Amino acid sequence: MSVQAPGPLGYHTLEAFKSASKAFYNSSTNDKKEITDWFKYNDENLKPNEYFGIFKNKNVIFLQIESMENFVINHKINGKEITPFLNKLTKQCLYFNNFYEQNNGANSIDCDFMINTSVYPLGDRITATNYGENIYQNSLPRLLNNIGYTTISTHAEEHGEFNWTELHKNGFGAQDLWSIKDYNYDEVVGYGLSDKSFFTQLSEKLKNVKPPFFLQMPTLSSHGPFNIDNKYRQLNLPKEIDESYLGGYFESLHYTDSQIELFFNKLKQYNLLDNSVIVIYGDHAGVHKYYNDSIQKLDFDNNWWKEYDHKLPLIIYSANAPAQNITASGGQVDMLPTISYLLGLDKSLYKDTSMGRVLVNTNRDATIIKGNNIKGTIKDSEEEKHLLDAYSIGEKIIKDNYLSIDTKKEH
Repeated sequence: MSVQAPGPLGYHTLEAFKSASKAFYNSSTNDKKEITDWFKYNDENLKPNEYFGIFKNKNVIFLQIESMENFVINHKINGKEITPFLNKLTKQCLYFNNFYEQNNGANSIDCDFMINTSVYPLGDRITATNYGENIYQNSLPRLLNNIGYTTISTHAEEHGEFNWTELHKNGFGAQDLWSIKDYNYDEVVGYGLSDKSFFTQLSEKLKNVKPPFFLQMPTLSSHGPFNIDNKYRQLNLPKEIDESYLGGYFESLHYTDSQIELFFNKLKQYNLLDNSVIVIYGDHAGVHKYYNDSIQKLDFDNNWWKEYDHKLPLIIYSANAPAQNITASGGQVDMLPTISYLLGLDKSLYKDTSMGRVLVNTNRDATIIKGNNIKGTIKDSEEEKHLLDAYSIGEKIIKDNYLSIDTKKEH
């Protein structure tokens, strides 16, 4: 796609410009000290609590749900639950209800980047396509590779889409990549391969993977503009709402919710569920992010859905896991340290390279989102400055390739 748009000459000119820009970006000794000091403050140095290692040696499955915002969880419309299966899960597992989108210059691929590296992405360009050659020594797949996990990234898309294959294989160190070529493209719902088909085929592939394994995958059916076909609509919404972006959004997530339940049933059928941790989260906001002006004109069900709070759901399920609402304010950069902690990894493996916090063991209740907008409650001016510097520190880390396997020794 990058070659076709400008033509071969234009493409090589653009690549030359990008290479020159990187060559002229020289980090200073002061930049390196700023990064080191930022990580030092970020480490809360807390003693382990009851959550440490509770999922040790279990398979880990990341379900990245397209455009899923938290406001749909535990809500009904027209007398029906929007996400009945996820609602049930929130009462059986760890549910993080103050979890925020932190995407910056991109959307879904920024989420891929943050959950795997725990680094804030760039705002002036797309990190994955402009700095896809960077290598992150303490990415989540590499941490798990080092303790014997099989690590897999899969997208129901072509290899070149937003450079996801280079990012996951080279940048994060995932051992195996499964693209759309590894699936039968037999049903389309919404934006691409239906969630039903994707989850069904994926579960069948996982039963042949040597445990323990780590798998991450994004869904597609709830992608905007949420024009899900009538035969998949189950909520019987009023005509005006059904024909709006809001109605399509509700119906799309209702459909995806039922396919997540199907996936759980498949994992149980293949004896995978009891020994797995299922991590379910939104990649970025959806109907509020892209169609807010349109939906604000609607008047429906006392308008409880109108606020754009930037919250995404984060649900971590495992058999016999504690049922707990985690209220600490956090975001996508916190997933790597939080999952690592729950799996029992020593924090020395990631504390000096992770910009996130362990959300099940933290004394802080604030995070930062795009636009340097602080969410939660800060304790003092020092914590405020720490948060306000986060995206600029992330930029320095990325543009200097600070966390590279090759360059880390120099720092």
